[in-house]
Amino acid sequence: AGSFVLSGLAQSVITVHLVPALTDKGISPEKAAFSLGFMVLISIVGRLSFGWLGDFIKKRYLFTVCYCMQAAAIFLLIIAQDMNLVYIFIVVYGVGFGGGIPLDPAIRVEYFGRAAFAKIGGFMAPMYTISGITGPLLAGYLFDITGTYHLIFAIMAILQIVGAVVILFARPQKNQNEQKIINAS
Repeated sequence: AGSFVLSGLAQSVITVHLVPALTDKGISPEKAAFSLGFMVLISIVGRLSFGWLGDFIKKRYLFTVCYCMQAAAIFLLIIAQDMNLVYIFIVVYGVGFGGGIPLDPAIRVEYFGRAAFAKIGGFMAPMYTISGITGPLLAGYLFDITGTYHLIFAIMAILQIVGAVVILFARPQKNQNEQKIINAS
């Protein structure tokens, strides 16, 4: 949950503040808006590929890749001065963002079982909501203070990296039969 909240916070900031950040760099409003839409379109590549990879590779490793891709893309966004780097940002961030979407429900089922799927989702939903609200507000506040998105975007990239590390420590719950055998030994 901690990993998902950190990543969700960063994702909400990027989604809400991408267009203003790009227009502040001198990119036209049309190209900035196109960038957000194109990023969502590119996320389909991540959704399909990481969903498929999730059947063969441990999902926590795939989440780490997704979060690191997003962090690297955010650092690119910070230094981007024209659409060339923005397009690279769009592809890298979009694929990383999209990759986490099919992995989220899959890891919940794998780690906690189908019976707990709704409970875990219900536990995490308020945290997603709070991070999704506070992230963009905090970003707007920091932008008002500093006059730039550099600091807040750097913080969001770091949160993605922290989320990548945190999820590496996640382990699936031992099933009931394994637990009974361990307790009997």
